[in-house]
Amino acid sequence: MLLVLKVMGILILIVMGILLTLLLLVLFVPIRYRMDGEKEIQKGIKGNFRLSWLLHILSIHVLVDKEISASVKIFGISVFSKKSNESKKFEEEFWQNSNKEKRKKTTTSSNLSGQKKREQSFDTNTRNPIGESAKLSDDFKSKIKEGEKDALKKISPTNIQKEKKVKNQNQQVRNKKNIFYKIWEKVLWFWIQLKRKYYQILSFLKNLRYYYTEFLDKKEIFIQAWQDKGNRSGIFFLWETIKQLMNHIAPKKWTGYIHFGMNSPENTGKILGLIGVFGGIIGILPEIQPDFEKKVFEGKVMLKGRIYFFYLIQLLIRVWRKKEVYELIDNIKKVWEELSWQKII
Repeated sequence: MLLVLKVMGILILIVMGILLTLLLLVLFVPIRYRMDGEKEIQKGIKGNFRLSWLLHILSIHVLVDKEISASVKIFGISVFSKKSNESKKFEEEFWQNSNKEKRKKTTTSSNLSGQKKREQSFDTNTRNPIGESAKLSDDFKSKIKEGEKDALKKISPTNIQKEKKVKNQNQQVRNKKNIFYKIWEKVLWFWIQLKRKYYQILSFLKNLRYYYTEFLDKKEIFIQAWQDKGNRSGIFFLWETIKQLMNHIAPKKWTGYIHFGMNSPENTGKILGLIGVFGGIIGILPEIQPDFEKKVFEGKVMLKGRIYFFYLIQLLIRVWRKKEVYELIDNIKKVWEELSWQKII
């Protein structure tokens, strides 16, 4: 009994050790990602995204080149794959060519065997008189076929031309009717779509009017909710955690440039400002080449980064332990019930 208990205890410890190592690997081994993107003038966007974990035990690859193709592998074994139409066509052509070669080989072998059989039958016919009678019957049949062909040639082509004219006239009448019906169906479909869009726009405007009047009637609720110190502290805390999460997920290595320009210098300046603000929040600001004279968009970017599950769980625990967050959620629910917008939504 003691020996059995000792073995069971060792097995339990081994299993617990394996589970603990797996847990530590998941928490402290990062998920690494790399993204390459390129856009040239008068060409489409090309992209390549790779994600791997623990020496490529888990790997995800997404390729964008006019079409999207993706693959997921675990221990090098493909679990999911979505191929583009070009790769599918290439594979189909490859298999068709291989099947054609196999068919050619089989036909050549069958032709050779047929020739051998004919030679053997020729030898037997020369030896046997039965073969000579079979040849005579074949000659008789060929003469009958030649006589039938001569009879068909003697038929006058006027009747055939008349029949062709009648068929062409009937076909033209049918085509005109089909075109008329197709045009009528398209007009009806377009009218139905117009009516549907009209009613959708009317319902949207009614909802907007209702929300606007509700907001004017109950704007004091928003003011009181914003003036509450607990709500404001909860909002600022969530904003800080989101910034920390974005800084953690953001790439640590990057290179590239962006050359862009809009129709007007004003729009180009606005977009340049947005890129600066967004890049300052994330911590990525590639080389920017604005063009204030013409409309252009091209560039090349390479990004590399990693994500630790331990850090994400740490942020979630911080949010879970914060009391102001729960108070903020309760206050949002109360405001939602007072506004009574859920009746329409």
